[in-house]
Amino acid sequence: MTTTTTTTTAKIRVDGAAVRRRRIARGLIQRELAADARMDSPYLSKIESDSVACYSLPIAMHLAEALCCQITDLITDKPIKNKPIKKETAS
Repeated sequence: MTTTTTTTTAKIRVDGAAVRRRRIARGLIQRELAADARMDSPYLSKIESDSVACYSLPIAMHLAEALCCQITDLITDKPIKNKPIKKETAS
């Protein structure tokens, strides 16, 4: 008997506006959130301004943990409108 397993990888995008709203609501500056989320400030700035499309699940998880929210609060399936997107992932 042969068993075939199909793996589907969900594609998520971090919603930069949601990250920014939650950061401001918590009274954090970008440098503080970046340190708590294990990334550098310039990369967080790009995520918040939607100048980079962040599709990294680990980054989304770190941001959710640092912002004390659910990962679902920070992700979207909507495209970024009227902006050229540079796809990047950070390690």
